[in-house]
Amino acid sequence: MRDNPLGIITPKTFSGEQIAKIAVSTFGTDEITPEQLSATLAFLVPSLYELKYHRIGNGGKKPTFIVPKYGGGNPAKAVAHRPFQIQPMNDIYPNLVIKKARQLGFSELGVAFMIWWADVHSQAGVNCLYTFPTLKQMRDFVQMRLNSVLNSSPYYRSIIGDTNSVNVKQIRNSFLTFRTSSKSSSVEGINADFASVDEYDHVSASAEQSIEGSISSSPYKVLRRWSTPTAKGMGIDDLYEHSDQWFWSIKCNHCGYENELSYDAYDGSSIEAGGNMLQVDEDGVDYKARTVRPGTFIYVCKKCGKKLDRWYSGHYLCRYPSRTADTSGIRGYTVNQMDAVWITADMLKASELKAKSKQSFYNYCLGEPYEDQNLKVYDSDILDHAAFPTKVENRADYKFILVGIDWGIKHTVVIAGITENNRFDIINDFQVQGVRPTVGQAGEDIRHLYKMLKPYNPDLIFADVGDSGEKIHHLIDIYGQNKVWGVKYPSNPTSGLYSATGQLQPSWNEKTHVVSADKLVQHKRFIDLMKRGKVHFWAHRDEALNRYITHWQNVLIRNEETANGDTREVIEKRKGKGDHSASCSVYVLLAYDYLREKIYGNTDDEFTYSMLSANLTPEKTDILKEHNLDSVKGTSDTAINPYA
Repeated sequence: MRDNPLGIITPKTFSGEQIAKIAVSTFGTDEITPEQLSATLAFLVPSLYELKYHRIGNGGKKPTFIVPKYGGGNPAKAVAHRPFQIQPMNDIYPNLVIKKARQLGFSELGVAFMIWWADVHSQAGVNCLYTFPTLKQMRDFVQMRLNSVLNSSPYYRSIIGDTNSVNVKQIRNSFLTFRTSSKSSSVEGINADFASVDEYDHVSASAEQSIEGSISSSPYKVLRRWSTPTAKGMGIDDLYEHSDQWFWSIKCNHCGYENELSYDAYDGSSIEAGGNMLQVDEDGVDYKARTVRPGTFIYVCKKCGKKLDRWYSGHYLCRYPSRTADTSGIRGYTVNQMDAVWITADMLKASELKAKSKQSFYNYCLGEPYEDQNLKVYDSDILDHAAFPTKVENRADYKFILVGIDWGIKHTVVIAGITENNRFDIINDFQVQGVRPTVGQAGEDIRHLYKMLKPYNPDLIFADVGDSGEKIHHLIDIYGQNKVWGVKYPSNPTSGLYSATGQLQPSWNEKTHVVSADKLVQHKRFIDLMKRGKVHFWAHRDEALNRYITHWQNVLIRNEETANGDTREVIEKRKGKGDHSASCSVYVLLAYDYLREKIYGNTDDEFTYSMLSANLTPEKTDILKEHNLDSVKGTSDTAINPYA
């Protein structure tokens, strides 16, 4: 084999002599036919295998990577020109990640690579695992897309074995298993040699651990993960940042400069400050109609400002090749819609005009992480509202003491104090080591918790119900039912995500002492109160305050694309990070609601829900901000045709 980056193979990787020897060995004859030679190359090079055997478009047509001669000037042919897919398809490095935008065909590519890998290694009887974020996505993909591909390819039909269900398919002696990654139990108990994780950012930390565990005993240990990114330093973005970082670069035909395409406006005075977008028709945007006249925007070179030819001058460059000098590192790729020739600069600008939020436009179109600034908690949201010097470790002069508890390996406790003039203070945050309850008694952790809370003489304790509500009952035994409430969220999470249930106000069950509340609404409400300075804290930045700030910053509220192309707002925590103090804060706020509404009948406007829609709306894209336009509700953030 010739010199190449580790794991990347092409037809040029093998010499003619090597290919001939492999063909002779495979077919057992010295008289190699052109078809046998083609089959040999297909087994050696994944992209050739896909071109020869795979089908796309529900099995209706053969795939392509490169369309010659600019498609003969036919724009409809541009969608088949995908040269940025070739290298990731031919990369057999064991630990590979792809940070991508939508509409670039990487799910199809991932399945095609897995079929090739299973076929090539079928003599060893390998097991492959492919996961989707939800069960519905998995079933829809297999039933509506994969089955038609397998059935339409004569070669695929010839290698499919007796096992051929929605969940498991046999390729010669190998097996493909399809599962949802929404929970760890769905991927437990699978011994795999190869694992593909689709939409990695929507996989829970426990499910990810199970997936990695499934390949841990394999001699191959192949792991491929790809996703649209969410927030900076989270999920696929974090993996890419630690990888060797391959990016698609467009070499300028005029000055030779290598352009990693940027959505920023071109700035002739600075390569670093400017991007690749240039508006050449000042009157080409109808902001009221949200349309863009053809030719209004073009992609230009950052250096010389001349128009870029994206068709045939693109190639991958690597920032940190030493990170994958052996198989211990991460191979990483990033691709976005600017790299796709069928998505023009006009189309992308029209997408920004019609985007529901800046975050979803960045994630889905630009393939870049972005966290909504309106919904993100900053240090200053807490530190700027300090009202007393240090955390408070007793009841002090507070009129009411409210406690929020989030159970876990370590139970997190947040304590709020209500002053005589009804100021709402977060006065302490601490953790108690959790233990399993012993038979017939509350357990050492509950006794320790009681000891820690005794100096406060709490008026109300709100804690998450947990799996069985057992700890709530222990608290009731100690403090009495009138002081203890359990909290539960009515919506079922999907891969750790909660979306709004439509339940704006909490629902109080006086018989069971359980309050049901919408997780997304309540967290947004607390964030709003912090940003408006209605919640106060201690000034000294000790370990407890640092944990409190960090846990709030681990809460991520974002827009997610739904199956029908609309978007929904969801809440999750950063993968593998704690958000317990934030949860406890919501519990003490609900306790304050109970005091105001149920005991005193006070509906103080400062703590109601009326400000949420005004203060915490998703952040608009830059072009909408600049021209004071509202976001379009329910619009898919994909490359919309501006000429339609």
